[in-house]
Amino acid sequence: MGWGMTLTFLRSGPKFQLHRKLIQSNFTKSAIVQYRTLQEREARIAVHNIMQDPTNWEASTRRFSSAIVLSIGFGITIDSNDHPYLKLTEDANFATTNGGSPASTIVDYFPIFKYAPNWLARSKPLKHARDWKYAILNLHEIPFANLQKEIRKGIAQNCIAQTLLEESAAREEKGEVNNLSTEDIKGACGAIFIAGANTTWSTIIVCILNLLMNPMVLKKAQAEIDVIVGSDRLPNFEDRERLRYIDFIVQEAFRWAPLSPLGVPHRSIEDDTYDGMFIP
Repeated sequence: MGWGMTLTFLRSGPKFQLHRKLIQSNFTKSAIVQYRTLQEREARIAVHNIMQDPTNWEASTRRFSSAIVLSIGFGITIDSNDHPYLKLTEDANFATTNGGSPASTIVDYFPIFKYAPNWLARSKPLKHARDWKYAILNLHEIPFANLQKEIRKGIAQNCIAQTLLEESAAREEKGEVNNLSTEDIKGACGAIFIAGANTTWSTIIVCILNLLMNPMVLKKAQAEIDVIVGSDRLPNFEDRERLRYIDFIVQEAFRWAPLSPLGVPHRSIEDDTYDGMFIP
């Protein structure tokens, strides 16, 4: 489908180790602090857009999750819910989530079938992969090509792709061994997108769903914000340590499993103030 140079799909070996190092170095506990300003800005834009147009809340939350990873990976600024790059991300997400489960198709067991015509292979996932491969390629090629143009013009925003390009060029100028190819950079930034965009958006959806199904939890969360933050500003990362109930809700949304029943309250052993929205 075009994910061949993405960490998730690389076989164990030198390439896998290289890509893992590239991604880990940019997402350590200390490194991710640099993205807080971006996260807060996009969160405020999302809240503002939802308040202006509540019926379009889903598009605003999807923009939030995509805007962050596109900015981190490729230096792209998403300035509206109709930004053309959001269509790229939507297509890439559709292509990925509808491609079937790993190791569930005939091609996984008999790779030769990837060359067979659709009428012979009779595999819906294979046909889907062929029909939607363009979406994965576009996600890698179009933002990267745009970044290269901006670099030549001197207007590129700081991002992981730009940093990797500069490091690669510096090694070549020094005559050092350069194991980092352009395809590696595209693949690493593609991995950042696919690991962050749809997962962040779906977690937000899960959280909203369960807050609506558990109005008492929502009321307690709002009450905590009113007390700790007040009504003249929005919360920020500095407030997190004092917003313990909000933090519990976030952690519960991360912990939630798709097959768990919804809306069944339970009490945390560790903290008697935590109602819990779901059961394990």
